[in-house]
Amino acid sequence: MATVGFAIVAVDSPVPAAVPESAESINTAASSPTGSEQTSISVSATTARNLYWVVTADGGDVWVKFGSSPTAAAGDDWLVIDGTTRYFKASAGQKGAAIDAA
Repeated sequence: MATVGFAIVAVDSPVPAAVPESAESINTAASSPTGSEQTSISVSATTARNLYWVVTADGGDVWVKFGSSPTAAAGDDWLVIDGTTRYFKASAGQKGAAIDAA
């Protein structure tokens, strides 16, 4: 099981804002009733800022997916390696989801 940190940040310059728009950590598993764990935070549809997802994996590699009601699956979308942070361009209405890669 890994802990995956999801944050939505504004990037109006070469570096992200110091304070995220919102943030959440979720715990993943190899499987669950829905096939993956989903965030409760989502990207606001009313913002005009340049928003990005910042995703950090701790405790194992994970697969992540974004969408209005995403379900992450092994081998699908984006792999985030344990101990790394990745940035993804965010779109209005998106949530994040993650599942263990192992």
